[in-house]
Amino acid sequence: MAVGVAAATVAATVGGTWGAWWAPRISGTRTGPSPTDETGTRTPRTDVRLEMRHATVTVHGASPAASVRLPVRMGDLPREPVGFQPREDLVAELARVAEENGLTVVHAVTGARGVGKTQLAAAYARRRIEEGWPVVAWITAESSGRLTSGLAELAEQLGVREAGDDTVSGAQAALIWIVRNPDPCLLVLDNATDPDEVARWLPTAGRAQVVVTTTAQAFENIAGSGRLSYTSISARRRLGAAYASLGLGWRHAVLQKRLLDELTEKFGPDHPDVLWQRDWWSHALRCAGRWRKALQVARDRVADCERLYGPDHLWTFDARRLVAVTARRTGRVRMALAECSRLTDDLPRVHGPDHPLTLMARGHLAYATLWSLRPHRATALCDTLLDDSARVFGPDSVQVKRLARRQALLCLLTGHPRRLRTALRMSARSR
Repeated sequence: MAVGVAAATVAATVGGTWGAWWAPRISGTRTGPSPTDETGTRTPRTDVRLEMRHATVTVHGASPAASVRLPVRMGDLPREPVGFQPREDLVAELARVAEENGLTVVHAVTGARGVGKTQLAAAYARRRIEEGWPVVAWITAESSGRLTSGLAELAEQLGVREAGDDTVSGAQAALIWIVRNPDPCLLVLDNATDPDEVARWLPTAGRAQVVVTTTAQAFENIAGSGRLSYTSISARRRLGAAYASLGLGWRHAVLQKRLLDELTEKFGPDHPDVLWQRDWWSHALRCAGRWRKALQVARDRVADCERLYGPDHLWTFDARRLVAVTARRTGRVRMALAECSRLTDDLPRVHGPDHPLTLMARGHLAYATLWSLRPHRATALCDTLLDDSARVFGPDSVQVKRLARRQALLCLLTGHPRRLRTALRMSARSR
């Protein structure tokens, strides 16, 4: 029996200068016991973890619309048979590679029928369950239909599958959650037969560990070779970012466009990884000074997200935010103000007024208002946002600290000494 290991090192970023004050990544996690209602039913308690460059903050009492039910134990995990001989060396190899890589790792456990591939994967899954991993999912991958239905069931158990979603949309929702989730999770794809089909549904970011059991030797190279390997994707994105940092934005744009074309050819235009790569390309176009093209790419992504996920999906809102940011940076202040105003109206309706994305949209609205040469109005918007952020995140949170610094600058600009003292006090109080 052979264990083939390959590391997937795809990093995902979310742009936005003003939005960086609170978090580039959001995920639903459960950090405490679930409350029990009058009928004795345990209601999932969901917190929102915000990972920033220098800190991690957990927001308690998130909006139910953003709830994710953890932990998840899905699938028919085989029982340990009588007389099972554990292969600690192989299990340790699976664990070692997962610990050494901070991002998604794919393993292929290959061998002839009856050598114990499934039992090895099951032993490893039981170990991760004992260690308390948030998600351990066992999916039968003998055919395309069973793989997508298994991922759709995972989305259902996570609570991220929208009402009315078909199997493919549900599977995509599961991949989206895995990409954005900062905590480790384990996916076991048992008895896989088609390498191309499995490669299509592999996450390319997040901290998922994927173990594939198969008799096909071709799976050993599923994540480690070829021009579209996960390591290659990550390296080309990092290389483009390095070009941009050196002032070679046009090289960054060319590199990301080529990668987008290859991903589209490999997975199709509606795959989540292709949509994610469009964000990279739009950012690269902005770095290259091609603002009009960047704005058009952002608008096209909004249309695709609305078509695939609906107008109230988080990815749709994030695409609209990118349009607003791009419009503001291209000098189209009226367009930016209009889009930010619509976001601040739609997000509270869907996710509630205290959702982090709602607060982020309000921050973008304040910044766009400042760019429209209305600093006093921007100061008032930022003042109320600072109070709400202190209530939601806590007065000592990093989000409040960053926002208080910006508010202090606005108050200094507009001549509001009382608000300036309050902002400086909150900035000094935050740790």
